[in-house]
Amino acid sequence: MDRAVDAATAALPGWRGLGPLLEREGDRLPTALIGDTVMVIVPDGVDAAAAARTVADHLTVLDPGVRVGVGEPRRGVAGLRLGCFEARQAAQAGPGEHRAAPLSIAGLLMGNPDLPLRELGHAVLAPLLRHDEEQRAELVTTLRSYLAHDCASAATARELTLHRNSLRYRLRLIEQLTGRDLDRLADRTELWLAALALEADPAGTPPGQ
Repeated sequence: MDRAVDAATAALPGWRGLGPLLEREGDRLPTALIGDTVMVIVPDGVDAAAAARTVADHLTVLDPGVRVGVGEPRRGVAGLRLGCFEARQAAQAGPGEHRAAPLSIAGLLMGNPDLPLRELGHAVLAPLLRHDEEQRAELVTTLRSYLAHDCASAATARELTLHRNSLRYRLRLIEQLTGRDLDRLADRTELWLAALALEADPAGTPPGQ
């Protein structure tokens, strides 16, 4: 039964130095660099938390913002793959070490670097982002609050301290600008995923810029 430890950082020139630090009884834990992520496989019987601390301590010297995630123990190749996604999701919690929470479909998508989710988020929400910047409005914030409250207008209006008529106006404008219908589940789901992707990388550069 193996665990995956994922560490993502922008400064990885010294990642190979992890090898001797992760040696256990003469054997080194399998370690690989995948893109800007260090992946460590922790076999059954080895303290995954200790391995994660070793990775964090070593890489934090190179990058204080290093993020380390630890997946749940799983068996087989399929289990290891799932554990890697769990570790990626856990690492997105921010700098430091984080244990995996139950993996959700949204978390699986957000933890997959091969999917252009940041680009999707900017492409879908670009009209709202432009409007907010030009008009100093809060359409993106309104959309996030509305979706977070399961599309309940009363709860959204309370959180945003808005009159219901003002909220209705904003929601209609969101629909007009994005070409989506907030009454349709498919459209709400796409907007929700786009908002999640944007939240995961708020400073990202929109596609084509």
